[in-house]
Amino acid sequence: MFSLLSGWFHRPSGGTDLRWRLRGLQLILLCLVLPGTLTANTISGEGELPFRPQLDVLVDSSNQLDIKNLLDETIQQNWQFSGNSIPNFGYTHDAYWFRFTLKNFQTREQRLIIEIAYPLLDEIDVFLISGENAIQHYQTGDTRPFEQRPIDHPHFLIPEVLDPQENLTVMLRVRTSGTLQVPIKVWQEDRFYQANNSVEQIHALYYGTMIVIIIFNIFVFLALKEATYIYYALSTLGYLAILGSLRGKMYQVLWPESPLLHEYIMLLSVPFTMLFSTLFARAFLSLKQTQSVFYPLTSIVIALSLFGLIGTLLLPYQYSIQLSVFIAIPGCFILLIVGPIQWFKGNKAARFYSMAWALLSLGGVITAMNKAGLLNTNLITEYSLQIGSALEAILLSMALAERIYREREQKLRAQADTIREHRERRNAEMSLIHKALTHSVTGLPNSAHFQMFINNLATNESPTSFAVVLIQFVNFHEIIKTLGHSESENLLAQLGRKINSQAALVPEIAKLEDRPDFQPRVCTFENATFGMVVNLQEIPKDNRATQDFIQYISTPVEFRGMLLDFRPHIGTAGFPKDGNDADTLIRHGFVALEYAYQYDDQLAHYTANKDPYNTKRLTLIAELSRALQDNLLTLVFHPKIDLKQGRVTGVEALLRWHHPRFGQVPPDEFIAVAEQTGIIKPLTQWVLNRSLEARHHLATRGFDLSVSINISTNNLRESDFTEEIYKTLERTNTPPEKVTLELTETSMMHDPVKALNALEKLHQIGVRVSIDDFGTGYSSLSYIKRVPAQEIKIDKSLILDLDRISDDEVIVRTTVNMCHSLGFSVVAEGVECLAVEATLKQMGCDQVQGFHFTQPLPLEALIQWLENYSATQHSFVFDSTTQQPSTDSDH
Repeated sequence: MFSLLSGWFHRPSGGTDLRWRLRGLQLILLCLVLPGTLTANTISGEGELPFRPQLDVLVDSSNQLDIKNLLDETIQQNWQFSGNSIPNFGYTHDAYWFRFTLKNFQTREQRLIIEIAYPLLDEIDVFLISGENAIQHYQTGDTRPFEQRPIDHPHFLIPEVLDPQENLTVMLRVRTSGTLQVPIKVWQEDRFYQANNSVEQIHALYYGTMIVIIIFNIFVFLALKEATYIYYALSTLGYLAILGSLRGKMYQVLWPESPLLHEYIMLLSVPFTMLFSTLFARAFLSLKQTQSVFYPLTSIVIALSLFGLIGTLLLPYQYSIQLSVFIAIPGCFILLIVGPIQWFKGNKAARFYSMAWALLSLGGVITAMNKAGLLNTNLITEYSLQIGSALEAILLSMALAERIYREREQKLRAQADTIREHRERRNAEMSLIHKALTHSVTGLPNSAHFQMFINNLATNESPTSFAVVLIQFVNFHEIIKTLGHSESENLLAQLGRKINSQAALVPEIAKLEDRPDFQPRVCTFENATFGMVVNLQEIPKDNRATQDFIQYISTPVEFRGMLLDFRPHIGTAGFPKDGNDADTLIRHGFVALEYAYQYDDQLAHYTANKDPYNTKRLTLIAELSRALQDNLLTLVFHPKIDLKQGRVTGVEALLRWHHPRFGQVPPDEFIAVAEQTGIIKPLTQWVLNRSLEARHHLATRGFDLSVSINISTNNLRESDFTEEIYKTLERTNTPPEKVTLELTETSMMHDPVKALNALEKLHQIGVRVSIDDFGTGYSSLSYIKRVPAQEIKIDKSLILDLDRISDDEVIVRTTVNMCHSLGFSVVAEGVECLAVEATLKQMGCDQVQGFHFTQPLPLEALIQWLENYSATQHSFVFDSTTQQPSTDSDH
């Protein structure tokens, strides 16, 4: 196509081109051979129309000749016969005159139309001459407004009515800046319009097809947002603009009043089409993705096309045409060969592209050969360019449709692959999640799963009350040592199946999962511990199923021919009373479980006052050491009364801690914290120092009393404990026999061997030892007999109701007699009334303590009390009706 444009637009430079010298030589030879006679074109019948008249031609190199000059006899010999039915002189600056004669031999007039079928001629002057006079003059051309044309048509049409037997000479002066070709045809008027209707229908079909293709691809672009389709739509619009401009149809329809605009549109259409054709080819053939060598070449063509668009607006017409041709020829060559090369390399999209460009190029070649006179004019040769461009547009549309289908198939395959990968990934993730939430040995849900389940229940919009139940087989670790690790895992899995199968029979135990193949109700923790969730709202009054469940899991398990007896302990924590989230509820369940184990109960419910791990305890851990360093602890003293003599023989030092936030902290709480955190050693040393200092102060005030100090079993494990006691006694100049160290019988049983060794050392330095809280522990009498103690303190739980409960009286009497028989002095603590004092005195108890005499007092208050007590000789006592019972421990 663009090779034809080069023939239309190219202008020779200075007449130096060899082709134009040959053309001039041909004209000279024609002038020598042909006489300057006027050739007549006769019209003798209807069938002779239309026809191409035989033309005489005259070259006006000076552009100075006019019609008067040409009618002069002296000019007649310069006319030469054209020889071509369609004269084509290429690009020339000269004006050309053409003439032919029409003669009507018919007996009626002929209504004729003279058609000049090349709409790109700049200036045309038509003279109708009868005899020796010009009877009519028409001025037309595409540099003049369209309205000046005699007939509204893209081609130049001259109407003429030829009377019978009339001779008419037609002279045309043609001058143009483009290629000068003058295809003249004489038509009978009605036949012209009939033929023109057929031609217009063909062009309407062509333009309609191209416009539909353009609109379709614009909509595809708007839908897919892919630039390939808009590139193709704009390149097709460029082809339409070129062909519409060449035929003159766009000038006629769109801007008939603007010849200059028509000229610019014609100039812009070439680089515009080249630009978007290249962009389309590059995108459609994926040249960038395939890293083709044509990608940088197409980039050069695109840059030149943009330069050509700008040059059209800035350069003169002649140079603008040459620039467009310069860009179009190599650009078309690149676009023509890139398709077959890419096709050869396996690019499937290049098949349709190559065929489309081949058809377009073939149409351009046929059109060029037809214009050059090498091919006869017929429907194919006349419209070969339109046919080629239409077929190209259709083929490329098919290619784009095939591409859409191919991309859709690729996307569907990609989506299928993505779905498959997503399914595989999801299955893998679900498998990992299942493994992460499942115990590896039992196959039951693990603690993480259990936590998620509880949190889901707790955060439900309408949460119901439920209990977290933990079951632990405390002797499982002993069995592991016997069976080994592998067999123990098999045993644990069997236990899990046993508990889960039995839990399925209890409706109020919740399902942790609800799968078709497996519905576990029990989760597995570490250390042979299992967990369940019980719906408290569904427990019936006759809770037989739960009782059967507890009884069932307590039965021995048969394993490898052995009957293994497990002792399960159960701890529970309820929602929302004992916690609002999984972490809290499970922690409280373990606290209850620990409590059940500690007190050898099968079932224990969580209560806050039994929780040694609450937030208050954490605070006490952090602040007890600081309180010790800052002397925020205090001592109070509780007198010990000799019943036989009625006098005070000693005092017991009791530790107190008034916390700024919690108030008075019970000694049981912070002593337990001190034992667990290692603060008990400096704390005991502090109490020992302050107690001996207080005893020394009492001695200086006339009260030479012994002092009893409570110690922990942890102190007995200290290697330097006895040495520290000895050093303190020496430093404070305290007689060892004035110091009594009290410890409970239960604490001695934690490590009886070490405790006995430490007490022997204390006995050797002369320090007295008292066994506190006697009657509540689990020590054996044989062990008590071996302890180097001098004193036994009967626990206040046996003393408080001594006057009302006969069993307590029997136990206390027996204990007093037994201790006396073993050589121990007996102290009864918790004396709250005179009757109990009298009973103990009657039993022979040596010393007593209690609120009946006084509550524990600070040192100065104790001195005041001692002074009053000595003055009244036991007449000053506290009334039991006004004194509240003691709730303090012995610390």
